[in-house]
Amino acid sequence: MNHYRHLTIDERENARVLIAQGFSLRAAALKLKRSASTLSREFKRSAYKSGDYTASHAQKLYQKKRHKCGKTPLF
Repeated sequence: MNHYRHLTIDERENARVLIAQGFSLRAAALKLKRSASTLSREFKRSAYKSGDYTASHAQKLYQKKRHKCGKTPLF
């Protein structure tokens, strides 16, 4: 059984603020009670091409991917 929970917009914003304040990924993950690999993947996958990260952009990407998942109709 999968117990994975997606990051919320608040968690994304809190992670961004912590990283901007100079916290390491591991320290930010510890404060958010998340895995460091979760935050690492989040910043890698959801950043702009320039490398900048915003929670609102990441949330839009998440919602776009979420909309596409699931079964597609046969007809």
